[in-house]
Amino acid sequence: MGTRSTIIDSLVHASTWYPEREALVQGEQDARRAYTYGELEEESRQFANGLRDAGIEAGDRIVFLNRSVVEHAVAYFGALRAGAIPATIHFRESPSTIQSMVESVSPTALVFQPQLHETAELVLETSSTITESIVLDRLGEVPTFARPYSDVLDAPPQELPTVSSSDRAFINFSSGTTGVPKPVVHTHENIIESTHLAFFKKQIGPGDRTLKTNTPSFIAWANTTFPYVNAGATVVFLEQSDPVAILEAIDAERITSLILVPTIWKRILAEDLEQYDLESIRTAGYSGEPLDPGLFARIKAEVTPNICTMYGTTETMSSSMTLFPDDVDEDTLDSVGYPVPDTDVRIIEPDSRDPDRQVDRGDTGEIIVRGPSVAEEIWNDPERTRATFHEDGWLFTGDLGYVGEDRLLYLRGRHDNMIISGGINIYPEKVNEVLGSWDEIADSAVIGVPHDTWGETVTAIVVPRDESVTEEDVKSVCAESPDLADYQQPRLVRFVDELPKTGTSKIDYAALRERFAE
Repeated sequence: MGTRSTIIDSLVHASTWYPEREALVQGEQDARRAYTYGELEEESRQFANGLRDAGIEAGDRIVFLNRSVVEHAVAYFGALRAGAIPATIHFRESPSTIQSMVESVSPTALVFQPQLHETAELVLETSSTITESIVLDRLGEVPTFARPYSDVLDAPPQELPTVSSSDRAFINFSSGTTGVPKPVVHTHENIIESTHLAFFKKQIGPGDRTLKTNTPSFIAWANTTFPYVNAGATVVFLEQSDPVAILEAIDAERITSLILVPTIWKRILAEDLEQYDLESIRTAGYSGEPLDPGLFARIKAEVTPNICTMYGTTETMSSSMTLFPDDVDEDTLDSVGYPVPDTDVRIIEPDSRDPDRQVDRGDTGEIIVRGPSVAEEIWNDPERTRATFHEDGWLFTGDLGYVGEDRLLYLRGRHDNMIISGGINIYPEKVNEVLGSWDEIADSAVIGVPHDTWGETVTAIVVPRDESVTEEDVKSVCAESPDLADYQQPRLVRFVDELPKTGTSKIDYAALRERFAE
């Protein structure tokens, strides 16, 4: 018996059975636009023809540089149909990081929205492989260095390649313990397995409508868009995580499922909810950060009693953990739940890299995951592939956690002391490298301290060589560095005489976090 083996097959299936149903919607009510499944199938095929006509071959990488807009999704599906491998760049990264991301995948084409033309120019200036630059011209003025997307659609029909389930489908950038972006490769089989697991986790049906505000560079975009398309359901996109825009979209678009980081939930609940009709929401989810009891109680009382959570990584897609509404209460808010079907999770001795060296229940160790949607490859990097994946299919997540007596998984941080601010991962090592390059600093460390709005805020702990060094001096050094994006900048600076060290003379980050928790 045949099965749909690629996400392209899923799109064709949905367009056949639900051609008039809305697939993709831009949710800003003053700029609403939508694609039905029939329109999505047709235009993505036209774009695939245009890419092939422009010389894009199967297996070529195409970098995307866009916010959360429907036009990105249509072009992305077109790239998949052309047999190309899309890789979306996070436009908020620093110039040097964007350069390294682009160089790592040697792309032949760039697709971007006009509002990001300055970053697109940077990409083109630093890439020696890009031969085709395409701008989503329906969104604004066309820069002189780019070809309009509309013109690409006018290409004559081409012979499109046959795409199989084992083919590489897309690249999503993650980060390792050093904070250097990793181009994680997922196959079409990974996508389809992930969509099936998402049906289990999110209970998706054809009538469901979800809202997505994440930039397309995050795996959450794929983890939402692909399952909803496979189910013939509707994805509503917003360019910004603005609380008023989110509430207006929920009301106008009759959103049934909404998963956000707690930081955004806090901002939403600070608004006057009585102005909006939220009764369509059946399930509210949270991920990326813990949910405090007060916020949990308000979501349950003012939005929906059905609250769920989930955990995963760029490498796992939906082969991960989930906790359904029946199991979410004040006692389990720190938990990320149980493994989804066909997914194995173990807690092993940290740094052992041995899947068989499991710790006892209740003891903290490294979380490793194996499942049908777990990736197996870092693009063109055998060394990092070996460092990330075990030969038996296990992913070393770098996350620490333990399994409680209730058999639920509880997270306990990361080896690399990662900071999570507003749901975005920030690696302190990268910030500390900039601080260490300044002669006026004798020693430094970077930590995250609790913040009411953002979850954590980047804090520099500095041992100055001279008492004249000020907080503004430290912030200026970071602000002037081309290696740091705005969201990586220290918001707080604390001066100390010396940094606490462990018995092995390493910085005691736990002691720093305890001392400077505010």
